Amino acid sequence: MQYLFLTGIILSAFHSFVLFSKNDKRLSDYVLALWFCFSGISLFSFFLVYSDKHLIYPSLTVLGMPFPLLIGPLLLLYTKYQTTTNSFKKSDLLHVFPFAIVFFLFVNIYFLPFESRSEILRSGGRGYEMQGFIKLLAIYISGMVYIPWSAKKLLDYKKNINNQFSNTERINFNWLLYLIIGMAIVWIIILFVQDDRFIFGAVSLFIIWMSYFGTKQVQIFRANSFPSEEEEEEPHSDICEENNRDAETPRYSKSSLNVENILEIHAALIKVLNEKQPYLNPELKLTDLAVLLGVHPNHLSQVINSQCGKSFYDLINERRIQEFIFRLKQKESKQYTLVALAFDCGFNSKASFNRNFKKYTQLTPSDYYKISMQQIETYLPVEEMFI
Repeated sequence: MQYLFLTGIILSAFHSFVLFSKNDKRLSDYVLALWFCFSGISLFSFFLVYSDKHLIYPSLTVLGMPFPLLIGPLLLLYTKYQTTTNSFKKSDLLHVFPFAIVFFLFVNIYFLPFESRSEILRSGGRGYEMQGFIKLLAIYISGMVYIPWSAKKLLDYKKNINNQFSNTERINFNWLLYLIIGMAIVWIIILFVQDDRFIFGAVSLFIIWMSYFGTKQVQIFRANSFPSEEEEEEPHSDICEENNRDAETPRYSKSSLNVENILEIHAALIKVLNEKQPYLNPELKLTDLAVLLGVHPNHLSQVINSQCGKSFYDLINERRIQEFIFRLKQKESKQYTLVALAFDCGFNSKASFNRNFKKYTQLTPSDYYKISMQQIETYLPVEEMFI
């Protein structure tokens, strides 16, 4: 068991250093580095007790006591910074408040003589029973609050993913999901198991798991990049026109946009889609399109939802299907496979192309191709596909 604790401590220190020293760090990388650092400090504090060295290093032992109160908040902040482009806000520091309270409950121990500090630990915290109870209660509450909160934030983002990305096949939520599940398991052990060796053994195993998967996570929430140069124009129908809804929906009742603003953004959106064809970029995101239009992503999302009656994902992939059908009819396209044409139109996987094509045409790409070769008019006109 001692080697398990030492492994967790060493890996915490190592991966904290790696994350702090890596290039192109994101805010979430700093948060994950702090998670490793504080977890290691907490584990080291218990290791001193387990190895009977807490009486030799009483201050270091006491130092790690409140740090479990930072684990839950850091999980929430890590989830937040991984799933949004939000920058650090002063209000984020409020999550440190419980840790600060518990820390100051024990701070006077550091000013006591060495013998007094050692005696407090030898007696199991005599004279600090109330502080110990508050710390334990705060740890229980922290886990019950921050783990469900983190899970909800991740699920909310997953539900809203179609309003942010035009291709979702490469977006893998397993890392964050497993992280939250692992934290939940550790907190369940804390709640129902009274053996500290078992608790910190589970923490060590979790750190080992984190150290492996944490450094191999896929960075899918990258910083925004500016779109490519203007593409050659191709004719398209206005796929928003038929699905136009009332601009002022209850969902956006608090929006700062008025009807005139919405119609202006909508007109600009159609123009950009027709002239610049940004949907040909397989990595196109809502923020990229918002940069092209010079509007806030939230406002653009509102316009797409209210005026087109669909998500950003559906809008862009409809355009890609239209582009595919347009190119399929060109003589020079006969030399390419259907999948090659689909990739040229902005799809990044065969599965995504097949799924979206059947969704909007009720046919598989190969069936549609056979019908078009037989010159059967049903389903051939592009404008009839999206009614």
